[in-house]
Amino acid sequence: MFIGRRRELAQLEKLKRKGTASLVCLMGRRRIGKSTLVSEFGKTFSHFVCIQGLGPDERVTLRDQLDHFSEKLSEHFDTKTKHFESWTDALTDLANKTSKGRYLILLDEISWMAKGDPLFPLRVKDIWDTKLKKNNDLMLVLCGSVSAWIEENILKNASFEGRISLEIALEELKLPEIQEFLSQRKFQMGSFEILQILAVTGGVPKYLEEVLSGQSAEQNLIRLCYEKQGLLFNDFDKIFVDIFGRKSKTLEKIVRHCLEGNSRWTKIVI
Repeated sequence: MFIGRRRELAQLEKLKRKGTASLVCLMGRRRIGKSTLVSEFGKTFSHFVCIQGLGPDERVTLRDQLDHFSEKLSEHFDTKTKHFESWTDALTDLANKTSKGRYLILLDEISWMAKGDPLFPLRVKDIWDTKLKKNNDLMLVLCGSVSAWIEENILKNASFEGRISLEIALEELKLPEIQEFLSQRKFQMGSFEILQILAVTGGVPKYLEEVLSGQSAEQNLIRLCYEKQGLLFNDFDKIFVDIFGRKSKTLEKIVRHCLEGNSRWTKIVI
């Protein structure tokens, strides 16, 4: 069930009709529905290629990312896996495979893909300029949860000036969309219970999907927030680490220090 995002879908549809290749940047926090949005839009294409970078694990190397990319390409195109020496090789192979036909390509969590290669953005730009954009029926979406990385390495990178057709910063679902979602799911909660749910989940689609219509607001919140298996029990830790990596512990100390309401700054021991 796909709810809302009409404005974003309309923006993407306009690009599809303009007759030339398009490069799109899609940002937003995790769980907000970025991949789902592109997948829904991908239904209007003859071919949809989605490849996500390997997660933010300190053990993951550039070699691991390239091998993972090769495996996903072989799955999409039913070909043998290749050994790529660099992202230039990998992206060139992608471009060659999508040179003809109506393609939507989603490179998801690109900050993860870029790990170990500081020149990754420039390699993407080069392959876009020399190969990918030659297919007028192709759309490339660069997507990520670490918005700061995309802004610094793509949007504010002079090399990409004049190349980005559309920037989307995906936000929470609006109240009418939330009401539509709840109606589709046949929720039997009263207004106060729905308010309780929204106070915790906001308009984050993934959180709303986990709410069970057969349970009260209290039962849902206990299950999601207070049981160890609940989605929200450790979600802060997971998302904070995903976004900030090595800096997460230090930044968490700063955030918690601010939340405690201390009037004076004290030295935070790292």
